[in-house]
Amino acid sequence: MLRPWGRLEGTLLIRGQPAANELVGLSKLGSQTFLFHMNAFTALTDNQGRFTIEKIPTGRHLIGRVIRAQFSHARAVEIQPGKSTRLIMAGSGRTVAGRVLASDESADWEGWNHPAFLRASVPPLEQPEFKDPAQQRAWQRAYWSSAAGQARQIANVPYVLTLESNGRFHADDVPPGDYDLEIHYHQAPASSDGPENCRGILKRRITVPEAPPGQPYAPFEIGTIALSLKATGE
Repeated sequence: MLRPWGRLEGTLLIRGQPAANELVGLSKLGSQTFLFHMNAFTALTDNQGRFTIEKIPTGRHLIGRVIRAQFSHARAVEIQPGKSTRLIMAGSGRTVAGRVLASDESADWEGWNHPAFLRASVPPLEQPEFKDPAQQRAWQRAYWSSAAGQARQIANVPYVLTLESNGRFHADDVPPGDYDLEIHYHQAPASSDGPENCRGILKRRITVPEAPPGQPYAPFEIGTIALSLKATGE
């Protein structure tokens, strides 16, 4: 049965303040929901951090920030048919910051899109033994549509890092907990149709502690981390 579109009105806060000119978007949550096309349901916040997304399929979806073309800082939102849903997108964590020091001094951290993120450390998904692929698919559909599956899906959405030219990086509003830090260095292709060259990947387990009393957004500095890069062309 066809149901009317829903509408979303929201305000994005970063470190407790309205965030202007930031991209927010919707993504799929669960196994049976509408599959969102990249950039189909996105909006840019105004100077007060406000945004509106129109004509949204009804149901439970993910809403998050879009940072360097990567989905980040996700939470669930329920879209009602024919109604406007209102929400405040506000994180409650700290700014995690540091610096990546590449072995190649000519490394360009702003000239190309290098995947860089924090992802919550979660235990491996335990699955039963399956008799055949059909049984496995049925189990996966049921699991990812369950409350436990959707909670895992939300936890798997990363906190994307913003990189600066000198290798400094940060992610805002990261809750306390254990995370896997991952930074890739991708060399731009030599031609428009050529492949990227991944010259190095940094991986580190970190723990973000609770913020000091009265300082909910206090920065957490993890220092300088070295990244060894392969030579160009290897």
